[in-house]
Amino acid sequence: MPASAPLSHVILAQAAATPEAVAVRCAGESMSYRTLHRRASALAARLRDLGVREETTVAVLAARSIETVVAILAIHYAGGAYVPLDPEYPGEVLAFTLADCGAGLVLAPQRELAKLPAHSLTTVSLDEIAELDSTLAEVAPCPAESLAYVIYTSGSTGRPKGVLVTHGNLAHSTRARLACYRTAPQRFLLLSSFAFDSSVAGLFWTLSTGGTLVLSTGEERDPAALAALIAAERITHTLCLPAVHALLLQTSTRDFDGSTLQCVIVAGENCPPTLPAAHARRLPRADLFNEYGPTEATVWTTFAPLTPPPADLTIGRPIPGAEVRLLDESGAPVPDGEPGEIHIGGPGVARAYLNRADLTAARFITDPSGTRLYKTGDLAHRLPDGNLAFLGRIDRQVKLRGYRIELEAIEAALQSHPDVQTAAVLMREDEPGDPRLVAYVAPANCTIQALRTLLAEKLPAFMQPSAFIALDALPQMPNGKVDRAAL
Repeated sequence: MPASAPLSHVILAQAAATPEAVAVRCAGESMSYRTLHRRASALAARLRDLGVREETTVAVLAARSIETVVAILAIHYAGGAYVPLDPEYPGEVLAFTLADCGAGLVLAPQRELAKLPAHSLTTVSLDEIAELDSTLAEVAPCPAESLAYVIYTSGSTGRPKGVLVTHGNLAHSTRARLACYRTAPQRFLLLSSFAFDSSVAGLFWTLSTGGTLVLSTGEERDPAALAALIAAERITHTLCLPAVHALLLQTSTRDFDGSTLQCVIVAGENCPPTLPAAHARRLPRADLFNEYGPTEATVWTTFAPLTPPPADLTIGRPIPGAEVRLLDESGAPVPDGEPGEIHIGGPGVARAYLNRADLTAARFITDPSGTRLYKTGDLAHRLPDGNLAFLGRIDRQVKLRGYRIELEAIEAALQSHPDVQTAAVLMREDEPGDPRLVAYVAPANCTIQALRTLLAEKLPAFMQPSAFIALDALPQMPNGKVDRAAL
């Protein structure tokens, strides 16, 4: 992979080198690199006619489909930046995101267009891709500093925040995989939604190295179905939540022998200490890795080989080009072994938060030497061997099923109900290995069903509490704040 070429050009070169190779598969259908390039190029020509240029944001109602991959590549071919939206998000979330990112153009399957808000938008149906003029558009240069995509994460006040990721960020993140992993993906199984930043890893790593990207339809949610998909599609590489991999390892050997797997990456939440040994017993021929990194650092910042199972489970060391500093509250480095907040430097650090100058200034900082750092809010300490041990969040942001959730966002939504004065949300793990969101509300002047309906309108499914507890009043500390420990 040329060091200076944008990834869109790398994928273009791959299409020229292996035109008949299968680029993408989904639900039994395949598309070759030749067809992927031609359809993306034709759609890019249409997008440029509609005004897409460098720094133009184009929203994609990103159903798990081959057409979505075509759309993302076409946006880059045209020089724009894609904004993936999950079709399962509530209409209110979709409307906010579209307004916030400023995208006046939306690409979506015809069946999903009805989910878009009723305001001035130009829409292009992805069902029309095969019918577009096949004239090949010139691929835009995509300078390193130009915008590649915007992915939204949950906000601390109920307002999601868009992370601006450049082509330079994306190229750094993708090329680092060539240095860190022994093999490029021959057949990569993409399990996450395109609206989740782990999709970036599989999408661009696979297509830039000539592999086949296999898309999950989202229906393989039980371990047996997932095991069957891996076997049927002869998957060699995948990235998933540790909890998903743990369930996969529990499937019967009759249904899943894992013989094709070469590399399994777990990320998105804390890796259980028992997982490496369980993986080694069940899949001794497949390498296991643990990745850490926020969206604001372009998917990943550190990685740890877990094959063979290590004595200490860690998030490992920085990937090539990345820097990790552990700093105290004053910004001074902490001694090895002492906890400090993770600050990330290097070419993976995103440009900023979209339309959030205050938050950008607070989290994207510059040290006295002029080095730009992202202040993660995560705690870690450095072990004697140089590996980093993750200690959790400084604030109340949590990770659940791979999603970063700020509990205050759910509380703000609950408190928008006129009959709720106070709300608190905790992530509890009453049963080991089964973390859940629990909401406490006071006073109890409305039904639980009313609160569920309210949250369904305001928040994505992954932010919905599993349980609601109505109280006359929430316990308070002497300063008047909610005593969460008492809950």
